Amino acid sequence: MELSSAKTDFGPAIRRDGLEIIWGTFRPPSVGNMDLSVSTRPSTSDPWSTPISLGPVVNSVGADNRPALSFDGTELYFQSTRSGGFGAQDLYVSRRTKLKQPD
Repeated sequence: MELSSAKTDFGPAIRRDGLEIIWGTFRPPSVGNMDLSVSTRPSTSDPWSTPISLGPVVNSVGADNRPALSFDGTELYFQSTRSGGFGAQDLYVSRRTKLKQPD
C-alpha cells in the first residue's frame, strides 16, 4: 500500500519494530482540522495496510499532529490545538495497555 496521498501528510512516527506508522494528515475522514492516522504491516518486508484515522479517541476538532511513540510503543505523544489546553498548542499522551499485532 502506498501511504502518500493528494492531501498533506507529515510528521511520521514509526514504531521501533517497523510494523506501525502514525502521522498527521488532512485526508478524510477526519474528526477535525488535522488528524492522526495509522497504518500497520505484518513484517517489515510487507506493504503497509490501508491507513485509518485514530478516530475521536485520540483526534479532536482541533489540529492533532507531530506524533512520537514511546520505546515500547504503548504511549503516543502528540501536539494538539484542542480546547482545554494551556496554550495555542499543547502536548498530550494516549496510552494503550498492549500492542495489537497487525493482521
